[in-house]
Amino acid sequence: MPTRFECFDNSQMMGQAKVGAMIIWDEDKFYKEDYRLYNLEANDEYGQMREMLTRRVERFKENPPPDLWVIDGGKTLLNLAYDIVQSVGVNLDIVAIAKEKVDAKAHRAKGAAKDILYTKDEVFKLETSDKQ
Repeated sequence: MPTRFECFDNSQMMGQAKVGAMIIWDEDKFYKEDYRLYNLEANDEYGQMREMLTRRVERFKENPPPDLWVIDGGKTLLNLAYDIVQSVGVNLDIVAIAKEKVDAKAHRAKGAAKDILYTKDEVFKLETSDKQ
């Protein structure tokens, strides 16, 4: 069972204020002293995630990899994350979480979209009523 999780998400406001964040869960609690905020240059979500994850793996010698990465994004970002960790010879479990698209939109605020959990080998669609 994994004990240390690193979770990644990125955000921007109309092409400005492009940032990414990494939060840490280890041994049943959040470790805020290990959180990281990344100022990003890329303009698209894929490029921003690549930039953030690449910067993280460059620090594996100083700050070893966790048991599990949790990525905000779908299958494409999951594949990107695997490519990045494999490029440095690290074996790391990774999952990605995304909102199901409904009418080409995620409908996050309305609660109408299911969460989709992507793993290397499987895809799980979680019902909106799932609490776990």
